[in-house]
Amino acid sequence: MSRFTRKQSLARLIRSIMNLSTMVTVLLFGMMVLLLMSAVLRPLAQLGAQMVAHSVMREMGSSAFPKEHGIGSLRELDESAPGWARWKRAMERQEMVDYRLPFIDKNENLPYDEGREMPRHIHAVDIAVSIEGRELFRSARLGAPGSGEAMNESSWLLRYFSKPYTAPLSEQDGREIGTITARIEPPLLIVIVSITAALIVLLAAAAILINRLLSPMLAKPVLRPLRQLQDTFKDLADGKADQVWEGGVQFKETYTEVSAIASEADRIVKLLGSHLELQQQQVEELEAQSEELEAQRDELESLNTELTGTNERLERSKQQIAQQAMALKQLLDHAGQGFMGIMPDFRITDTYSKECEELFGGNLAGRSFPELISLGNKEQEAFLQSLITNIFQEKNPGRREIYVTLLTSEIVLAGKVIRLDYKMITADQLPSLLLGIMVIATDMTETRKLEAEKEEERKRLEMIVKVVTQYKDFTECLTEYRHFSKDGYMDILDSGKPSVALTADLYRELHTFKGSFALFGLSHTVQRLHEAETELSGWMADGSLTAGRLMNLLQEWNMPGWTDEDLAILGSLLGAGINQERDVLLVEKERLLAIEHKMASLLSAPEFRLLQPELRKLRQVTFAQMLEAYPAYTLQLAEKSGKAMHPFRIEGGAFYVDSEVYHSFVRTLIHLFRNIVDHGLETPEVRQARGKPVEGSIHCKARLEHDAIVLEIGDDGNGIQVDAVAAKAVANGIVTEEEAGRMTEEQAMDLIFHAELSTRNEVSELSGRGVGLSAVRTEAEKLGGTVRVDSRPEKGTVFVLRVPMREALVWDEPLVPDMIEPLIAKTEAYIAETLGEALPMHASFQLVPSRRLELNQVSVFIGLRGVLDGLFVLTADEHTARRLFKQLALEVDEADISGTDLEDAIAEAGNVILGNCLEKLSAGGRTLTMEPPITVSTEKASFTYVESDIWACEPLSGFDSQLSIRIVLRNGTYQQHLIS
Repeated sequence: MSRFTRKQSLARLIRSIMNLSTMVTVLLFGMMVLLLMSAVLRPLAQLGAQMVAHSVMREMGSSAFPKEHGIGSLRELDESAPGWARWKRAMERQEMVDYRLPFIDKNENLPYDEGREMPRHIHAVDIAVSIEGRELFRSARLGAPGSGEAMNESSWLLRYFSKPYTAPLSEQDGREIGTITARIEPPLLIVIVSITAALIVLLAAAAILINRLLSPMLAKPVLRPLRQLQDTFKDLADGKADQVWEGGVQFKETYTEVSAIASEADRIVKLLGSHLELQQQQVEELEAQSEELEAQRDELESLNTELTGTNERLERSKQQIAQQAMALKQLLDHAGQGFMGIMPDFRITDTYSKECEELFGGNLAGRSFPELISLGNKEQEAFLQSLITNIFQEKNPGRREIYVTLLTSEIVLAGKVIRLDYKMITADQLPSLLLGIMVIATDMTETRKLEAEKEEERKRLEMIVKVVTQYKDFTECLTEYRHFSKDGYMDILDSGKPSVALTADLYRELHTFKGSFALFGLSHTVQRLHEAETELSGWMADGSLTAGRLMNLLQEWNMPGWTDEDLAILGSLLGAGINQERDVLLVEKERLLAIEHKMASLLSAPEFRLLQPELRKLRQVTFAQMLEAYPAYTLQLAEKSGKAMHPFRIEGGAFYVDSEVYHSFVRTLIHLFRNIVDHGLETPEVRQARGKPVEGSIHCKARLEHDAIVLEIGDDGNGIQVDAVAAKAVANGIVTEEEAGRMTEEQAMDLIFHAELSTRNEVSELSGRGVGLSAVRTEAEKLGGTVRVDSRPEKGTVFVLRVPMREALVWDEPLVPDMIEPLIAKTEAYIAETLGEALPMHASFQLVPSRRLELNQVSVFIGLRGVLDGLFVLTADEHTARRLFKQLALEVDEADISGTDLEDAIAEAGNVILGNCLEKLSAGGRTLTMEPPITVSTEKASFTYVESDIWACEPLSGFDSQLSIRIVLRNGTYQQHLIS
């Protein structure tokens, strides 16, 4: 409360209230009295006026009145009448009221004075009498008779209290001849009301005075309990609370209200007591907490110090984040792609990468995306707006993706080919809520040019394959066209037909040539013939053309030159012989291989496998042709050795095979024929002694059994001495005597294929080194074949060689992971040779289900083209890459090794490992090429290949070096070898 607030005593307040209450009560009562008097006084005044008027009427209407006043009738009453004065005095007495004041006027009997019995009188009634229009009498205060209208007051108050009463005045015979008007004097009534009001005011003043005298005594019973309550609280304030707690609050008065106050005050005191106890406990707790807070304050100070350091680090981190955000923006601006966002109102957001302005030109903020990419097509713009609206409204992510696939994926703007990819931006916790659409714009102009060039090159390769494989048909078609284009069309023009018919015949000829050249893929020739057809169609509509004019037009075309461009392409790859009109096309083998490698590098794996068989047919020969040199060669060896033999020929083998597949195998058969001549055939003397023909016999038979080639080579000579073979094996340390003793005849016979075994004690031109038959078996097994020998002493020996017919398998898709498993052994060998330690790896490749390519710190990517379409990836940790570089660079300081050096080391490892495996990966007639390596250095990262499979081979755990192999193969370009 403010110190300026005036404090008021409760006793004074009670007295003031009592005084005010009394005064208000008296005033209200007085007002009620006045109102009652005002309401009652008026009818009383009218009653009095009526009584006075009737009294005068009775007196004047009595039969004695004329006689008493000396007149014959009332009409004769006037100032000249004998009784006029008497009558006037009587009327004046009717206006007066006599009275006496107590204690002032003596109570004495006055003499009768014509009715005046009181010492005092007051004018109380106004009277006016008129007869036949003559006003005989009017009260003196109303003015002289006839001086205007009587009893007409101008004041509303006088009119209210003094309403006149008029009574009729009649003769003795009952005829009315005048009126008597009376009223109570208005001022008298006002005086009565005023006196009453004055009395009320005096009564109020007296009541206030009496109340002022009595109010102190009346207030004491009310104030006494409050003073006791004040004393109780004073004791509490002075620290005498114990007495209050024990006795409570007690008042002497037993009034109901006082008792209620005492009860409530007692409750307050007890509640204060409980609060004080609770407060004391809280104080004790606060003191304990204060000590704890003091300890916490010390701890907080130390934490604050630490937090200050943390804030400094956070500030530095904030700066780093800002720098990274700026770097990210710069990265997006220089990423070679445009990034922009689309909102539900189709507008492009204000934030987009710089490349967007380069691709679309100008500021894109706020522009309509459908309008931007529809290129003025209003229907397309409306369709895109509808699609984007559906995408934002659709809650099902799956259905939303269907709408996304309908959006424009590529446009051509200002000569640029722009690819558009779309990424949905959704809430993390609510995938159905789409926040926006990110558009990724990529300039595909150069890519499309390269694709067009690649497509053109692919068409050229297809053309070459078709021409080479169907060369006879091609030369026939080319010869016919050359004849027609030079002068053959003249036969049509000289036929004498109408010009329209001539044009139609020319049209049919050209159309036929167009279809024929299309079969061989001569695209430029076909295009020129198509243009000629279009021109002829226009000529056919012109009926005025003559044969001569047609001839001039045809000569202007220079039709022989239409094939020059395609023939030049064929000649650049197949040689000049393509222009020679022969049934046989001679193409060097090297050119065919170059074409095949070019196909492998440019075409996808399915396309390559589709065209490769047609090209490879050109390299196929009969199996007998591959063996045709051996009969003459063997005969020459026999003559040099002094042995006689019958000439032999190759039996069977008329089936075609790829010479590349079986070249190595057939070449090693020379060791088999040498052994037959050297070990198998006897000299003529021995043969004669044994009763055999002097000339020995050799046979060579080739046949197909199911999917295998069976080659049988035999002689009728010595046969194989098993005991001698076993003894030689023991002597050379190949087997022990115990092992030789336990061998069966078949096992001992198999020793002839051992690389270090030869039954010759001396090395000759033909044999003695122990590698011949071993090489034969090795090459057969490379092809997945077997070698079996059957021999009888002095009867001869037969070798049966069985190898798969690979022509049925060459064109199949490669089996993975079997095909790529040689990479594991090559990697282990490379690490062992380079680092001088073993790095065992898992025995086979495993398919990565997640399709994620996991990388270590240093990696090399090498593209694979041909039978496999994908990537070879070699990835290592930094420690392994550093060790590899040290071995490659020899003397090098550790501090001088850079990240580029580590990449070079891994690139070298990848090239060596893959290069050494390339022959095995290309086995069986497959073609596989490797592209230049690409190296990457990064902290461990991973990439997802949605449309590719990833095969991985990891090193076994427990080794310091970490070097892993990854093979990424595009789906549909290979077959998995499933093992049940």
